[in-house]
Amino acid sequence: MPKFFVKSEQLENNKISILGNDVNHIKNVLRMNVGDTFNVCVEDTSENYIVQISSFEKDKITCQIIER
Repeated sequence: MPKFFVKSEQLENNKISILGNDVNHIKNVLRMNVGDTFNVCVEDTSENYIVQISSFEKDKITCQIIER
């Protein structure tokens, strides 16, 4: 399962926003879709999450936290 690293400001209300180069990697290289899951680590706190993609935007992917 892929793992991505985010900053704590990308975590808000049980959701995580994926930004930057990771958006292209998830959409075009891994070809993930809404409903797919992957791991996220918050760099500032070293907390790990399993998230599920809930929506795609041009420069952002919004994910719902499934498990901490």
